[in-house]
Formats: sequence, C-alpha cells, structure tokens
Amino acid sequence: MSNEIKEEKSKAGVVTAVVIAIAVIVGGIMFFKPSNNVKVQEQKVATATTAPKPKAEKTVARIDIITKLVDAKKPQFEVYVDGSKTPEKQAEWMPKFGNQGYVVQRHDGAKNIKLKALKDVDIDIILRGPDKRDENKKFIPVWVKYTSVTVNGKKILSEPVSVWHNKPFRHTIKAKAGDEIKIHAEWTKADTASAK
Repeated sequence: MSNEIKEEKSKAGVVTAVVIAIAVIVGGIMFFKPSNNVKVQEQKVATATTAPKPKAEKTVARIDIITKLVDAKKPQFEVYVDGSKTPEKQAEWMPKFGNQGYVVQRHDGAKNIKLKALKDVDIDIILRGPDKRDENKKFIPVWVKYTSVTVNGKKILSEPVSVWHNKPFRHTIKAKAGDEIKIHAEWTKADTASAK
C-alpha cells in the first residue's frame, strides 16, 4: 500500500507542478501584456499630435452682372463661366429690387466670364465681396482686392481696388444684340487696414 500512496503522491506532485507552471506562464503573459487602455491612450496622443493644420480660408469674390428689370422670366443677356456651354441661372431675388441678372461668386482667385447680349442692353458689372451678416442681419464687411479686371482685353481698373458687399466697384457695358463680351477678373484677400 505504501507503493500506491507513493505513486499517488508522485502523480499529485506532477499535477501540482504542471498547474503551477501553467499559472506562472499565464500570469507572466498577463503581467507583461499591455492593457487596452494603454493602447487607446497611445492612439489618442498620436492622433492629437498628427492632426492636420487648418487650411487657410479662401477669399470669396462676388461679381453681380445686372440690368434694369424688363421681364424676370426672359433674360436680356446670358452669362457663361469658365467656358461652360450652359448659361448661369438668373438670380431669382433681383426683380424685388427692379433688376435682373446674375451673381457669380467663387473663391479660386480668377474667373473668365462670357456675356451674350440677347438685345440692346446696358449691363452693370459690380465687383463686391460676399454677403455676410451677423445674427441681427447686419452686414459684416468682408474685403476683397480685385487686382485685375478686363472687358474684351481692355483694363477697367487703373490700379487694384478693395471692395466689400456694400462698397462695390461698378462698370457699365453698353451692349448690342448679338454682342459677346469677355470679362476676366482676378482677386486676392484685401488688407483690411488699408482697404477702409
């Protein structure tokens, strides 16, 4: 019987040794394995330090091309921008102010505009900044500097001009039916200190 007890003790000792060895291995793995919280924190830090820098705000220019209202549903001239085959749509709000025409508002620093006169008409080209207002609907000056504007290759600016929505620059074109008029405009952000 003592042999059987010795064998039992020996087997128990082996089993105990195996269980202890497994516990030590698993404990070691758990101890040296980083927790998920550490990974999340590391990722947050990496994201915060590699966030992209905000892009510089582009200067938005607005060019109103208008004439006196005759018939809001029938254009007196058409406007094509940057070689488009389709004319722009007339601004629906203009008839309330006794005008009809178009608003070309872009931010890329230069525009080529073609006008096609459908009848004899005086067309006003109005260089502005965008319509920006505060919560009380009061205009906020957003200055734009037009550096070059030509009509059929002829300069209409003797020097750069800074404008905003309520302080525009105007130029009138006397067009005959069938005339095609090419306008090229370039602009940049105005130095607001010198613009006023």
